[in-house]
Amino acid sequence: MIQPDLDALYALAIVGDEDYRAIRRGFLALAYVFADPDYCRYEDFWMELDAPEEGVLEAMRDEMGDCPVPPNFAAEFFTTTAVMGELFDRHPMHETWRAFGDEMMERYLERWFEQDGTYHESINYQNHCFNELLCQIVPAQASGRIDYASNPRVRGSFEHFLAVRMPLLSEHLPPLDDPGRVCGAGDLSRRSPLPACGNSGNDGNEQLWGGQLSVGAWLYADRDPAFASALMTAWREGGKVVLEHEHPLLTLATLVPSIPSALPAPRSAHRLSLGIVSRGALSTGEPLWSLFRAGRATHHMDFDQGNLHIAAGERVLLGDHGYHTIDGEGRRIGGAATWLHNTITYGCERDNSSGYTGLEEAPEPVFVHLGDAFDYVVHRMTTTNLRRLDRHPYFSLIPIAAQVHVRHMLFVKSGYWVIWDVFEKGAEQTTFWLHPTRPMKALGYGGFRAGEEGEIGLSVQFVLPSKLNVIENRQSGPLWSFALREPSGRPYLAVLAATRSADGFYARYDDANRRLRISLDGVSDVVDLPDAGAAQAPLITRDVERLKLH
Repeated sequence: MIQPDLDALYALAIVGDEDYRAIRRGFLALAYVFADPDYCRYEDFWMELDAPEEGVLEAMRDEMGDCPVPPNFAAEFFTTTAVMGELFDRHPMHETWRAFGDEMMERYLERWFEQDGTYHESINYQNHCFNELLCQIVPAQASGRIDYASNPRVRGSFEHFLAVRMPLLSEHLPPLDDPGRVCGAGDLSRRSPLPACGNSGNDGNEQLWGGQLSVGAWLYADRDPAFASALMTAWREGGKVVLEHEHPLLTLATLVPSIPSALPAPRSAHRLSLGIVSRGALSTGEPLWSLFRAGRATHHMDFDQGNLHIAAGERVLLGDHGYHTIDGEGRRIGGAATWLHNTITYGCERDNSSGYTGLEEAPEPVFVHLGDAFDYVVHRMTTTNLRRLDRHPYFSLIPIAAQVHVRHMLFVKSGYWVIWDVFEKGAEQTTFWLHPTRPMKALGYGGFRAGEEGEIGLSVQFVLPSKLNVIENRQSGPLWSFALREPSGRPYLAVLAATRSADGFYARYDDANRRLRISLDGVSDVVDLPDAGAAQAPLITRDVERLKLH
């Protein structure tokens, strides 16, 4: 919290008497400013697109998003006023500011968080925004005034961070050299980061945590010790953040090191508005993790619907550039463009970015099955505009004829993924992109591998198209960009596997009955795919044992 930070600086004689008083006057000025409706019109942050009296669609048809500025700004503004209401408890505006903050928090949680606690911006901005909200939540909880810990959206946000966290990794980790951040002692060469999905800005690496995990453990230590232990375990594995930007001393003030470590068994999760986080394990025990981007959150997201991000063991196999990255020569480029993600672009120019802005709301998946043996998702995306981020501003729309693309993602939890792309409308020419963390080497017969023999790498087998037109295979920042192009809207069907060798891995496809045969590490599966776009799971037979739906 900012006042304890200021008091610490004052006690250390870093801030003198005059500056101390001036800064506190500044705090009061901010409280007045951010509670002033003539300065900040909070209605702008939750206007409804279909409300005729607002005229939003007409006014913003060529602009970005469904509010004038990203919603995290509102959190920064109203929590400032609320915290001043708590801090200056003898000020005549104390009760007014506190009541204002209470009302805004209730409205904000209701408008910008799903019931499961997923926020309507990127993972990075949920990390940033939720840490700001904690500055208001913690004093209200500590005083017993409001029980925020029982709010399903607050608890759900902590559950969200546990759900999306990646396995312990030893590469593609964000650096810890930020002077505004302090982490606990110990070996941090292996960490469990947040995935680089949306506006993450880590140049192709994963994301740093804020300080929310240990604060959450403090909130739930008495009412749910198992949940508190899970949060503390994630805090320890995520880098032991003690001081950071949003609330430098709040983490330290609430840290309870005695809370033991214990995580529940990993399981897959559908995080509303974001996508599907899948978890499994190789036969040798190494964890498998993937994030399939399918959901309506658009603020601070990339144009990346259908993106697949994969990690196995301690290694990222299929990366995500995030919102900012660098090219093969070390020059900075914007990572929002669709071609920088593991999905589909339209037309013959790779910089044609397809995406949703809020005005054209991104869809939720058509069908989601999460089971013990496999996860399966059907995601239909309709694109009516393109972006050219190399030529035009981020918010400029270029109308096109509707392109309707259905991506089916199957994750068999013993070690492979199937991506099946079908184009229902438009899409005369498409490009299929993958971004592995190792060079992609051709093996023949539609096979490729990224990774050295003996290490867990990414093996890929294309069964559709039967003749491959590889148009790109080169490094882009810390990742490699690999692309196939197909004319006439024909489908793609690819099997991706986490393997130590390409030997013994193959896939064959019988188009007449949509039957896919896969051999991997001595296991043979037959996958009978349902009709394209159907809300139905595939049938998978392993040797003679049928994998049951759970």
